[in-house]
Amino acid sequence: MRKKILGICLAATMAAMLCSCGSKDNTVSMSTEADTTTEQASTEEVTEATEETTEEAEETTESTAEVQVDLESTIRALIEENTYCMMDVFMLSNLPIKGEPQDGVYVYEVDDAKFPTYQAFEDYIKSVYVNTEAVRLLNDYPQEAEPLYIDVDGKLYIDTLKSGGVGYYVSWDDYTVEIKASTDTTCNFVIHTVITEPGDEPVEEAYDVEGSMTLENGVWLLDKMLY
Repeated sequence: MRKKILGICLAATMAAMLCSCGSKDNTVSMSTEADTTTEQASTEEVTEATEETTEEAEETTESTAEVQVDLESTIRALIEENTYCMMDVFMLSNLPIKGEPQDGVYVYEVDDAKFPTYQAFEDYIKSVYVNTEAVRLLNDYPQEAEPLYIDVDGKLYIDTLKSGGVGYYVSWDDYTVEIKASTDTTCNFVIHTVITEPGDEPVEEAYDVEGSMTLENGVWLLDKMLY
């Protein structure tokens, strides 16, 4: 009888030990699976974060490129007007004239449908240059307080005694624009073009013109006349 009871006890003890081992194995297995899941989730989060950072960097690069393109387009449009002002209005040549001189002096009315009034001329100059430069060209060019173009009864006139051309050999037909620095309201740039000085054997040489523009009242305008 005692042997039988002892056998039953030993069997119960071994069964308990086997159950304990199985429980431990299950616990270890569940713990390992949880660790693997956590690692996978962490890896996925890192991958997603990296992809988001890459996308943001690409968007920033694209945005910067678009801004550069927009700025260059604005610069080129202003350069076109600047070239007209420099070559045909102020420095190299002047606007055409008509009629007889005003009061017998060398002041003639301008013959240009683009500027039927002095105000139209003033508005145009102020659409190309910032206010300080526009005022200089309107009131103090070529000399201080001696303007080339004047207002006579609301019409645009020119004092031909102050007109005249100079030699100029810079080409504005084919140039490149290099933006050096820019903010939301300012932009510094360099125009890369060429110059061909007259001579027995003219040689075309590189020529750089530094310029800048400012956002004034919501409009980009050149800070100075470029030549």
